[in-house]
Amino acid sequence: MNGAGSAAGDGAMDAESALMVSMHLPMEWRPVSAESVLVDGTMAHASLRTLMLALSLGERGPGLPAEDASGIEQEIQRMHHKVQLLTELVSAVLAAQQKRPAPGTVRFNSERIEWQADELPQAMIGIVALWLHPAVPDPLLWPARISDHQCLGNGRHLVVADLLPLGEAVEEALQRWIFQLHRRAVADARAAARTATTEAR
Repeated sequence: MNGAGSAAGDGAMDAESALMVSMHLPMEWRPVSAESVLVDGTMAHASLRTLMLALSLGERGPGLPAEDASGIEQEIQRMHHKVQLLTELVSAVLAAQQKRPAPGTVRFNSERIEWQADELPQAMIGIVALWLHPAVPDPLLWPARISDHQCLGNGRHLVVADLLPLGEAVEEALQRWIFQLHRRAVADARAAARTATTEAR
């Protein structure tokens, strides 16, 4: 999967129980006055739609049809490739019309998110807005509660927030997307290793 903005995702597995990925993405913290404000079915529906689009765009396309594929299989592969290109084009046009925050490094899994900030958030409860892909116009919106913060000594702060429940369907989609990032990172690392080995011969 491509990173949002001009940066690429660099999924990595952490030593913790849940899969943790690190990416360079546009992100912002939107404070709210009370946790009751976060109970919103509209947010869950919008976030599910955003994740499903990111999952679709993150899939590796079928490329050119295999020579030994049947005529029907080749046609299906061509149609899938065309639909994916059209989806990316339309989404990219919509995304280009929106202003996004500057990208920054965020680390997250299905339970929490970490990011660096110049100032500590003024509210302990809020909504994490995360733009997942250059061609996905709307950000992923997720309710969260600040659980920890550390001063990094350079005028920056490391902020840690626990992700609050948003519904089984959208939580499952988030886990699928995180696993997709990890799987892509592993595949890219193996490909790079093979290339390096070949060039060294």
